[in-house]
Amino acid sequence: MSKKPDPLPSIVIECEEKEIVYHSPTTSTTNDNSRSGSLENLNLPKDDRSNQSRASFSQGAKNFTKRASQLIIQSPVEQLKKIAHVKPMSSLSKETQHFVELNKTGEFSNILLNYLTLTFLEIQQILSIYSDKDLKKGHDEMKRYKKEVDSNFSIKSFHTNAGFSCADLLKICSFGGREFNCCQIATPVLTDMGMCYRIQLENSPYSWMRKQKQAGIDNGLQVIADTHMEEELNVTSIYEDAVYSGQPIFANQLENGFRFFVHIARDLPHLASEGISVSSGKIVYTAIAPTKYILLPDDSWGNCTKKWPKTVPINDGSEYSSIRCVAFCRAQYFIKKCGCSPFIYDIGGKFKMCNALEIYVCLREESNATELDPEVALLEIPPCDECKIECEKWQYHTYNSYSDTYSRGALAWFSNRNSTWNTSYVRTNFVTINVFYRELTYALFQQSQSITITTLLSNIGGNMGMFLGMSLLSIIEVLMYFYKLVWIFISRSRRNYMTQKNEEEKEKERRLEETLQEINPIRTPTVENNENRKAFVNDWVNQRLYGFGAATKQPPEHDTNEPTSTTQQLIFNFNEDVIKQHTDMAKRSRAYTTNSEYPHSNRPEFTIGSKALNYYNVLLEIVKPLLYKNGGPILTVQVENEYGYAPACNHTYTAWLRDLLLSKLGNDTVLTTVDGAYYPQALECGTVPGVLATVDFGTESNDAIDKYFTQQHKYNNGGPTICTEYWVGSFSTEWGQPLGYLPYAPLVADNMDHMYYKWNASFNFYMIHGGTNFGFMNGAYDSPIATSYDHGCAIAENGDTTLVYTTVRSFIQNISDWSQPPLSIPANNPATNYSQVTLQRIGTNLISTLTQIQEACHQAQYPKNFEEIDHGYGYVLYTTTLAKGGKMLSSKLIKDYGFVFVNNIYQNQNGAILGYNNVTSIPINAQAGDVLRILVENRGRRVDGQNTDYNHK
Repeated sequence: MSKKPDPLPSIVIECEEKEIVYHSPTTSTTNDNSRSGSLENLNLPKDDRSNQSRASFSQGAKNFTKRASQLIIQSPVEQLKKIAHVKPMSSLSKETQHFVELNKTGEFSNILLNYLTLTFLEIQQILSIYSDKDLKKGHDEMKRYKKEVDSNFSIKSFHTNAGFSCADLLKICSFGGREFNCCQIATPVLTDMGMCYRIQLENSPYSWMRKQKQAGIDNGLQVIADTHMEEELNVTSIYEDAVYSGQPIFANQLENGFRFFVHIARDLPHLASEGISVSSGKIVYTAIAPTKYILLPDDSWGNCTKKWPKTVPINDGSEYSSIRCVAFCRAQYFIKKCGCSPFIYDIGGKFKMCNALEIYVCLREESNATELDPEVALLEIPPCDECKIECEKWQYHTYNSYSDTYSRGALAWFSNRNSTWNTSYVRTNFVTINVFYRELTYALFQQSQSITITTLLSNIGGNMGMFLGMSLLSIIEVLMYFYKLVWIFISRSRRNYMTQKNEEEKEKERRLEETLQEINPIRTPTVENNENRKAFVNDWVNQRLYGFGAATKQPPEHDTNEPTSTTQQLIFNFNEDVIKQHTDMAKRSRAYTTNSEYPHSNRPEFTIGSKALNYYNVLLEIVKPLLYKNGGPILTVQVENEYGYAPACNHTYTAWLRDLLLSKLGNDTVLTTVDGAYYPQALECGTVPGVLATVDFGTESNDAIDKYFTQQHKYNNGGPTICTEYWVGSFSTEWGQPLGYLPYAPLVADNMDHMYYKWNASFNFYMIHGGTNFGFMNGAYDSPIATSYDHGCAIAENGDTTLVYTTVRSFIQNISDWSQPPLSIPANNPATNYSQVTLQRIGTNLISTLTQIQEACHQAQYPKNFEEIDHGYGYVLYTTTLAKGGKMLSSKLIKDYGFVFVNNIYQNQNGAILGYNNVTSIPINAQAGDVLRILVENRGRRVDGQNTDYNHK
């Protein structure tokens, strides 16, 4: 299953890795050249196993004389002081600088530096790199330094202070092509590799950084970092020293550069295994493919958990993490065994941290007690089975590709940005890390029970019933059948009872069938063999749309095999009596009130003599000669549009509209209403006496269409079945939101067949041709609507025919006796691109720009609204000089957006905008004599529904 991903995961940029090797300190003692010294000074058991226990942690590294780890640095003090003069960048240079500062007194030795660096390594590395005597020397040096120089000195504080700075490490960061300050959101993290930095985009103060909007490399995170290879120590001369033999063993990494992890925020990067390395001068592209696992807990036959186990008492309120749980569990193990915990297991610094000597001594004691070497002792660390996997777990799989060189354009860009970033420096020191979603979806794996307890019990019961219960019941039923059969032959009253019951059942079925026939409309055949197309149109209009009026020819007879109903007769048998009945009904509905008596709303636009009435007087004079009865194309006139959705449900208002239309257009004008059949109250409120009620709906199941037409028949007084608006698609919704739903052509074809052949219904496509209202002619809720009806139309707004067009064309072509041959389908227009557009600045700021492009200027004692200054669209800038100062600006008259400026300084710092979401006041900082400006935006016309009580556009 694919879904849209959650916010971007945390991204941890680990410390850079230098190709530096370390050799054991050179001293004059002979024991430094071998590892066969005694452990007496370590207070360990004295027996023959001592020398064996000094062996390496792994069997393949037992000849570890004079070998060391890349992660530990040993250098003469003079070299360290020399390096300290270089601007610190890497973990190495920072630790060097920190060491030089600590060693101003000469009390901080090289042995102590090595010992401190060793403490944060993995346990197996500590055991395989150092000899017992070296560890004892380092530990003694640390105790001496704390006693004689700094009593507050600690290993953690040393690594924290010696870590590299964010500003020197992370040079340029961007997300989705927009640059941001790396160190503003990067947080330091102390790991087994030293001081590292976590970049967690979901915690950014900027909303545009919290989610990747589109898939692809250009829309993700890019980090450009500097390795400062010029600060690397040159230690090749160490190999030439005759005291050393063999090659150094690298404890962790083998390359220069950086290592970074992509993980969820709750996990620990230094305990993760999917680290990604990138060397100096390289570019890495890391595509993320998220996967979410939803597993079943114990109580549902699963093996996951959402809670911390009782044996791991983490009470900080954090979300459960199996990795953190295992680390805490193992930390407790070492606390019980050694009295301290290695750094990598010490979550949140809850325990006493072991130094290198304490770990070595503890594991040596374990190996002596069990006659095992330290490697076997380590393997006995508890598996922490109580730390079960999380019930909801994210994993971010990465797909990496690398590039070896920077392009010429990139090198030129670096040089222009910083003169010290020349070609040689960038290729030697810079790395570029690109992290992005390959797709804006994620794979979901959800665990579910293959069989529930209910199903299991049901299966057991079914099997038992099949072989036991069914046989017993069958025997009983057979006996009862023969008993009743014999009883009928013996008892006359029983025979009479069974005969009467049979007749009652038949009568019940007959009444039910009649009821269903009365309720369900009956399909009527279409007109056959029309010789004159004009006569067919007249018949169709009079009989199917008007709902009354004389037809030029009688409709065809019903199929004798099809029953008819009273409702069906009203649809087809229109004559002069029906016309008179319709007219009388309309007159009666208007006889109770005159125009002057309508107690309508308090809005003046609906009173006699108002602008609305004047508008109707002009409009209806244009419409009247275009009516079908006058030879024009207009078949019906709609009184209102979906008025049933309005909360007022004011029948007086709709009756006023009906009378106005009939008085201007004539009493024989066919009037209609349209309301959605989804809600019964919509038809109840939208129906007007004497007016044909119709419905509208979109692509639906045929069962739903049956429901809508049945609902219409309750309110249209026996009139024809009409869907005034049949929506095959939907217009676009608010800006930035997904497009309206698109049509499904097979469903459109099925709906047409159902409406035409079952219901004999008229239906009108809304819309048949697409189009868009641009600019301020768009609709507007609380945000603009691009009212594009292109989505779903048979003919797109650019003139192209769509699949809906061919579907409708094929349907009409297959109607029997459709004499007109179909026209050929024109080819769709080719698409082209816009040419290059050049933008020109016309002002230095918003206010100065508005004053340059203003259309007119009005002066008044009080602010005038848009209508009063005859400005129906766009913006109005209100300006005044304040007579006194204030801290709060209030206005209940702004309906859309009101942007406030004091002395050209924008005042909506808290994000509130006058008029938006019913905001009526905002804080400002104004003094007497300041210039107050309010820029009011008219965001478009009100569509329907929302906020109509206070916004009447």
